[in-house]
Amino acid sequence: MYPLLSQVVFFILILVGLAACSDDNKYNGVALSDTNTSDTNTSDTPDGVSAITCGTTPWGNALDAINDRRSVGKACGGTTYAPNSKGYVWVKALCDAARAHAINMAVAKAVSNTRTDLEDRLTVAGYNFLNAARSADSTTSSSSSGFVTKLERRQNPTDCKNIYDNDGTYTEMAIGRAKDTVNGVYYWSFIVAKPL
Repeated sequence: MYPLLSQVVFFILILVGLAACSDDNKYNGVALSDTNTSDTNTSDTPDGVSAITCGTTPWGNALDAINDRRSVGKACGGTTYAPNSKGYVWVKALCDAARAHAINMAVAKAVSNTRTDLEDRLTVAGYNFLNAARSADSTTSSSSSGFVTKLERRQNPTDCKNIYDNDGTYTEMAIGRAKDTVNGVYYWSFIVAKPL
């Protein structure tokens, strides 16, 4: 009867839970399920585009989609990655950069991924990095697990390294998602990095 009220209560509960976190920028724990995510139109999303909002906790199962795979290891992109017990840590600044990239792709209705763009977005987000990389693609599904599976199936060495890195090149991550609401296509930006 009051769907907006229940959403407001849900977000208040999330905020109360976040207040208990010791680090305002990172979260390393159990992620929410994909069913608790929704793309929203905000002042920074143009008409015809909606995007997931970044927070200090991972949205959906974005973090688990990656860390579950890392814990098992896999042959991917010509390299065999051993199981990795160290999961990535979610970082809001990376999510902000990934979200902005996903929105731009949704507006352009095309996947793009350049090194200069990545570095510029991380700088704008206030993230100082030692190493950083990004994978990008589009899907018709809103599932972050589906997106990660698509990256694996491409067998691209960079995508595989971004998912399975086990040599400490990257320690933090985030995934941004935006939807072209006209065509129903989701654009994804997956950023991994290691801070200075």
